[in-house]
Amino acid sequence: MVGRKKKRMEMDEPTNALVRTLKDRMDREAELFAELSREVEHLRESFHKKDWGPSLAITESIGRFARTIEDADAARDSQFESLRDSLDLPRETTMSGILPHLGDEPRAGLEDSWRALRMSVLRLKTATGRLRYSAETLADALNKILEEVFPYRKGKIYSRKGRPTSVGGAVLVDRKL
Repeated sequence: MVGRKKKRMEMDEPTNALVRTLKDRMDREAELFAELSREVEHLRESFHKKDWGPSLAITESIGRFARTIEDADAARDSQFESLRDSLDLPRETTMSGILPHLGDEPRAGLEDSWRALRMSVLRLKTATGRLRYSAETLADALNKILEEVFPYRKGKIYSRKGRPTSVGGAVLVDRKL
């Protein structure tokens, strides 16, 4: 046990640099997730307002965020692997397995960043759940409207191939024009 504490206290500068870089990458990824959560909330608000113009721009923005987050995640994962390897830990070691091998100050900073990253992912999950609920509510409302407009089409709608389908992109035509 004494050897472990001694190892924690004597982290070399390259290992400290790896810890700082990993912390920075986790902080950056958490920021990206937070920004993406805000974009998802803006999209949900545009659904409520039925303001479709900004919705298209927001969905494009969300696509860009997704690609940026993928890159940030890969960079963070690579940095994590470098730190794990520098500490001579097995490949299956998780973040919680690395933390005990760090000094008190680096460990505290890394734990804070790790916690912030997990919270930002949780906030995004909540935001996307709310968006999904809004989209499903809107789709249900549109289906009810279409059932009222086309009462003879009640029940399931079938595709040309005989498979059950739902309304997706319905168009109402004014035949008087």
